[in-house]
Amino acid sequence: MVPDTVRREDGIDLTDSILAPLFVLASISVGAVGTLELFAPFNMSLAAPIYAAHGTEVTYAFILSLELFAPFNMSLAAPIYAAHGTEVTYAFILSMGILVVAWLTNESTPEDWTDVETVVVLLAVILNILSSLVPAVSVALESMWYIGWVTVILNAAAFYVIAYK
Repeated sequence: MVPDTVRREDGIDLTDSILAPLFVLASISVGAVGTLELFAPFNMSLAAPIYAAHGTEVTYAFILSLELFAPFNMSLAAPIYAAHGTEVTYAFILSMGILVVAWLTNESTPEDWTDVETVVVLLAVILNILSSLVPAVSVALESMWYIGWVTVILNAAAFYVIAYK
């Protein structure tokens, strides 16, 4: 039995408040639309400078990979396994794991969802799997920014349905 401070029936519980930001970062990496750099120990930068002069700095708002530097020395966009164009990345494992944990901890079932909500969750899971396991889909996500953003928005909607509905 989980304490009330960790698990709440109405509102955001502790598990969701930890999983949601991680899922957003993983979704941005899976969709190949953005970056977040973390330096030791907690310095964060959403942009790297392209040009700086006279106190004005032009920065990249988004680049292609989500990087975690020291102490972890890993990239969420880096492949764990790669063969024949198929890449399983840390972001894929993280996003799928978070969806499963959110589903298990919130005890929501497809019977509780409307037809549209069920389709949104299924599409998010299928698109996440395809983006990792089908090379043509991952190339499309990397080359067409709007497909990447659709993936991020679809993942956000699926997490909302699973965690907060």
